[in-house]
Amino acid sequence: MVVDTQVEIFSQNNKLLRRYMTTKFNKETRKNNLDDYIRKKLENSELQFDAYILDSRGGYVTLDDDYLEEYNPFGAEIMASTTVQPTTPLKPLIKLKIVLKDTQGISRTCFFYILMNLSIIDHNFHFVLDQQHDLVLKRSLFL
Repeated sequence: MVVDTQVEIFSQNNKLLRRYMTTKFNKETRKNNLDDYIRKKLENSELQFDAYILDSRGGYVTLDDDYLEEYNPFGAEIMASTTVQPTTPLKPLIKLKIVLKDTQGISRTCFFYILMNLSIIDHNFHFVLDQQHDLVLKRSLFL
């Protein structure tokens, strides 16, 4: 059965970056298939992220192979019953939330260490935090 899947990708600050609709996932889908789909869409094979699925019983829960095996969200059929017509399957909508991790954390630490050493050598530089709370090296106005 084909299911519609809405994939929302958020920054680590919970800002919506992109939204996709797809029918690529089915009852055979595993976590690595989802990972490949996200990395391909964002054109980044090194990308790290957390994946969540909207579960009607508990809100967004972690999406992993255990959840996929136990609940089979991409293979489930939703049945609509009425008293007038026979029961017919509805096409379900699966909602996924992808939250990007800070993949630059280690790089920033190394960068900070290098810049600290540079500022010790050359006292014309100093560090400030910008509006995104990133460390920025600025050249001193007083030479």
